[in-house]
Amino acid sequence: MHSFSKELFLPMPTLTLIDGKITEIYFENNWLEQTLKQLTLNP
Repeated sequence: MHSFSKELFLPMPTLTLIDGKITEIYFENNWLEQTLKQLTLNP
């Protein structure tokens, strides 16, 4: 969960400047990506 939060910290402000909705979409996609990585590393 720690590395997951760290990664989110970088792109979030940039996307927030564009549009709040984009931030939400990115958050969901990043979460799915991180979850898949976790499942791959720790099945």
